[in-house]
Amino acid sequence: MAIILIGKAALFAIERHGAQLYGRKPYHVHLNDAVGVLRRFIDWDDLPQEFIDATWLHDIIEDTETTRAEIEALFGARVAELVHAVSNEPGPNRKARHALTYPKVRSVDRAITVKLADRIANVEQAVSHDRFGRPPQGLFWMYAKEWDEFQRELRGRCLGEGEPEIAMWEYLIELMQEGHEKGKKFKEMKAWRGDV
Repeated sequence: MAIILIGKAALFAIERHGAQLYGRKPYHVHLNDAVGVLRRFIDWDDLPQEFIDATWLHDIIEDTETTRAEIEALFGARVAELVHAVSNEPGPNRKARHALTYPKVRSVDRAITVKLADRIANVEQAVSHDRFGRPPQGLFWMYAKEWDEFQRELRGRCLGEGEPEIAMWEYLIELMQEGHEKGKKFKEMKAWRGDV
């Protein structure tokens, strides 16, 4: 795996996430995957550095001691605004945290770009990147449970949502369908073998 666009934000994120893991891999693997999503959906000539930086930093507020003020001092107000918008607010559970976070995503111009890059990277990891024919992992089913609310709250409702984001939504829908199909086939196989 090659790390994409190593720069100040990438190095800062790798340092701050430290020994944190994404599954069994270093956390920067997920961050790199999310930046890779941007690369696939948005032409580099149309992609400001602030989106690359914000995507590298998208989990840093909620997963480390890093503050919005620190991000602003190091990377500027726009990067800090994007990172803050996609960072989950505190709450007793995921549903409550999302209820407080989705309005921020909607209200910040193109914050949905960073949010979709993150979600696509997560779902790809749980569904499409499995080369061993295993069923979708638990992470996929968590996102599947949240799917209706995620779409209802964010799809077509965010400031600055345009063609790249529409393509990202369409791809994410395909990934979710793929995950459900894999899960269905795995259940059928278990039933056929008598494992149910």
